[in-house]
Amino acid sequence: MGRILIGYDKGMAGEKLKRHLESLRSGDTGVKVLALMQLQSTSMEELEGAPGFEELLADLLNLKDATDRDVRFLSAKVIGRLQKFFQMGDGPSNPYYGLSEEQSLSRLENEGDPVVLARVLQHLSRPANVRHWKIVAHLLQHEDERVRANAVEFFDRHWEGPLERFLSPLIEGASNRVRANALVALGKRQIEIVEEPLLAMLADNSLAMRESGIWCLQNLPGRKVFLPWVKTALLESYVPIASRAVELVPRYREKDVLETMQELFFETSSKALKQKIYAVWKQSGLPPDRKAEIEEELRSQQYHRIGVEIFNELSGMEIYDPRLRAHHFLIVRHKDEMRVLLASDTSRDPSRSHLMRAASKGLKHAYIALGRTAFDLHHNEDYFFEQCQKAEKKISTFLNSLPNI
Repeated sequence: MGRILIGYDKGMAGEKLKRHLESLRSGDTGVKVLALMQLQSTSMEELEGAPGFEELLADLLNLKDATDRDVRFLSAKVIGRLQKFFQMGDGPSNPYYGLSEEQSLSRLENEGDPVVLARVLQHLSRPANVRHWKIVAHLLQHEDERVRANAVEFFDRHWEGPLERFLSPLIEGASNRVRANALVALGKRQIEIVEEPLLAMLADNSLAMRESGIWCLQNLPGRKVFLPWVKTALLESYVPIASRAVELVPRYREKDVLETMQELFFETSSKALKQKIYAVWKQSGLPPDRKAEIEEELRSQQYHRIGVEIFNELSGMEIYDPRLRAHHFLIVRHKDEMRVLLASDTSRDPSRSHLMRAASKGLKHAYIALGRTAFDLHHNEDYFFEQCQKAEKKISTFLNSLPNI
């Protein structure tokens, strides 16, 4: 079955992807990082259908070996999203499936493929003797970070005594993943010993280190010393870090943190982040002084979703209702403006950025207006069907599937 593309414009998507490719090939690391952050929040359907998609895959694979840690980290994240989207895998879950533990560990000792090593470590049972433990312990020093990270998790699962002698050397290493796994394994047993190295991780200049630091907080008991860093994470422009921080708010319910999350709700353009914040509020109650604003913001988000769907259904057919026609016309105009701006050669012109923001904002409000009008018309089904002609069945089914607004 083919995928349904909502609000998809192949020409505009192609221009966006062209800009991303130019940024990924820039000599400026900051430009590459920004492009990768944008790609991580871009619709995978949009990427798949755009010209230049194969070039993007090739560039991302090359960037996995970049010298800059954040470029490597973010390119791997985007590739991971693409793998999930296409349900891609690189081999069996357990490459040693069918072998006994004795056979697996003996084979592991001479295994040269780091992908195989990393996967086998996820499936091995607890070693039965000292020799087998030494085989796994040796992998804590492996050159591949996936192997080291999975070896840390293996010790966390199976070692029953103190872990400091095995893991302490790893908590200041260059790999964010290995450091984070080591800090969590040690912190679950004695939180005090990881406070300082974890604070250093949260304050690191590297995006990869900071996100891994917040991941550590998600997997360790709450401590007051980490409270300011939860607030700081909520202020991050990189959505995955802010999203993890939102999940931590129920554990760090201080006034500053709650107020920061509230401001984030109104300032972020991420629908997923807004929904995550609302889920926290559903458990604890909406802020009473801004309850009406929050409910209106969520209604607008629903109207936007309706507007995108209705626009697709109405395109290419005659629209009778003057309100639907006006909103439809406005959306087309804003999309044309954005297409022209994306195709222009004035990418460094400050006025272009201003015009792009204005067109994007206008497009958002036009979708909301179309969605609101369609929702209002839907209350009078006969009239709505008359206006929308052939789209009535699909639109009616779509609107009925939504929660009450």
